[in-house]
Amino acid sequence: MIQGHAKDDDPGSSPDPAFDVEQALIRTDSAYAFISFLKNLRHRCLVIPVSISLCTINSTIRIKVQVGANMSSKKIELDHKDMVHDSAIDYYGKRLATASSDSTVKITNIGGASAPSQLVATLTGHYGPVWRVGWAHPKYGSILASCGYDGRVIVWKEAATGQWSQLHVFDNHKASVNSIAWAPYELGLCLACGSSDGTISVISMRLDTGGCEAATIERAHPVGVTAVSWAPAAALGSMVGSDQLVHKIVSGGFDCVVKVWEFVNGGWKLESALVSDMHKECVRDVSWAPVLGLAKSTIASASQDGKVVIWTSGKGGGKWEGKLMRDFEAPVWRVSWSLTGNILSVAAGEGDITLWKESSDGQWESLWTKASEEPPQEEQAIEEAMQ
Repeated sequence: MIQGHAKDDDPGSSPDPAFDVEQALIRTDSAYAFISFLKNLRHRCLVIPVSISLCTINSTIRIKVQVGANMSSKKIELDHKDMVHDSAIDYYGKRLATASSDSTVKITNIGGASAPSQLVATLTGHYGPVWRVGWAHPKYGSILASCGYDGRVIVWKEAATGQWSQLHVFDNHKASVNSIAWAPYELGLCLACGSSDGTISVISMRLDTGGCEAATIERAHPVGVTAVSWAPAAALGSMVGSDQLVHKIVSGGFDCVVKVWEFVNGGWKLESALVSDMHKECVRDVSWAPVLGLAKSTIASASQDGKVVIWTSGKGGGKWEGKLMRDFEAPVWRVSWSLTGNILSVAAGEGDITLWKESSDGQWESLWTKASEEPPQEEQAIEEAMQ
């Protein structure tokens, strides 16, 4: 089991990597599969991962780009000097941000199917491996967040094309920051951070004044926080434009527990601790599904033990009920929901990515699989899954 990463006062010591090569591939690949799926729904522009090659000298990713009916393959040179741990594509599908053990974040223009990709920025400021990156909603401009082994969370802002600066540096955590998640844009420019020191911090920023405030959930998961995810801003059963906004976060940790937190009376309080015997090992990821117009909240949690659990709660804040979605019989690294909240992307094992949808009888059916080996008729299978 991969443990949390405490900071070491010995400058000569070298931290164990959070992920080995295969696991880094899974994280990056999974992020691509999910974000690409959303882009296809929104813009009919599809980006499908083909392969990722990681080595000490250089890192590359090969993707398929589809615009309309045309699909072609292209390779992106990431130019990192060490292992890549995470990637994120911006809202418009134009730029790729990557995080690496070389202590840098790199931003690459993806380019079109035939246009070459181009490295446009290398962001330095971390003093160790960078675990995660995430783009803020474009309503707030071109803003990117990163977190890493050094316990730092850095929020970057692009002032002019390719000119990035540190908007905020948050270094209150006492150990590695393993996960970050931007809040729904309706809640403002807010970032949740989960750390191996057992705490969750929620950073609220004001672009007009340059101010920054941080609220801390102490001992959220005493042995370390592995994942955080925000609830949709819209209340259950409400539609776009509703004045009812939800301020909730779900978290997972090395304690094998999933917890739901709610902002009440000026502070974050524990709403529910989803303790069951379904997760025997640490929770690797959590993802709160969009609930627009629906009558229930849904959370997916993934574990080192290979199990994905679907948690549901009815309108009015009823008790959360967990149901085993599937045992993948291999560690599950990432779970992510589609834009409509009815299809779940799962990354497990050594590069296996699957899309799942719940049927009318409550059973989950596989829509598409990207295994370690390239499946036949890939494009046709993906198109059918997205219908």
